[in-house]
Amino acid sequence: MDMLCKDAVQTAIDEYIDGLAEPLRALNEKIHRTPELAYEEHFAHDAICDFLESQWILVTRHAYGIKTAFEAKVGNRDSFCVNFNAEYDALPGIGHACGHNLIAISSITGFLALTYAIDKFGITGQAQLLGTPAEEDGGGKIDLINAGAYQASDVSLMMYVPPIVSISRLKYQRTN
Repeated sequence: MDMLCKDAVQTAIDEYIDGLAEPLRALNEKIHRTPELAYEEHFAHDAICDFLESQWILVTRHAYGIKTAFEAKVGNRDSFCVNFNAEYDALPGIGHACGHNLIAISSITGFLALTYAIDKFGITGQAQLLGTPAEEDGGGKIDLINAGAYQASDVSLMMYVPPIVSISRLKYQRTN
């Protein structure tokens, strides 16, 4: 892709994600208002799966034998697979003080951006989104690794939001 084409792809992705800003913000707020402990994240699991399905993304609920895990994949595994990890569990007494709701939304946003590029522009590869429960107390990713969830992944991504970041300043932003 030459620079002009890259700019057109980036602009299209920016516009697509901007169009999802309000639904993503609402999903984030729902998860934040309903903190659930390790392996009990049923509300978050269902809310995220429902949202993804509303975007016409096929979701495997209760993936890999874990009640509150899910998996979504888009594209073909004929080249590169980019995995995004969505955490959504909370801590006893302090809820989402560690920002797992934000980790979930940032991973969902990255997954949707790549999914859009794959679908709209025929970019080869695969995007995978894993709902990774029980990260505060239970080792959900370890269970997913042992179940083979990451076998096809070439790279695995997740964003952690430090406590000094103001939630009002978080936004998907184009970088040059």
